[in-house]
Amino acid sequence: MDNKVVVVTDSMANIPKQMVAQYKIMIVPVMLLVQGKLYRDGVDITPSEAYKRR
Repeated sequence: MDNKVVVVTDSMANIPKQMVAQYKIMIVPVMLLVQGKLYRDGVDITPSEAYKRR
């Protein structure tokens, strides 16, 4: 039997990119509401951009 394990977390875990690549971690982006508009964390907006726009 071929058992596979996948590690999945949300983008708020802030795992270093090197570790994400090394362990093939799946990141689910958290939805951020900034000034009435929804953004996917780390996809549509960076954390620093979100802080600047609040």
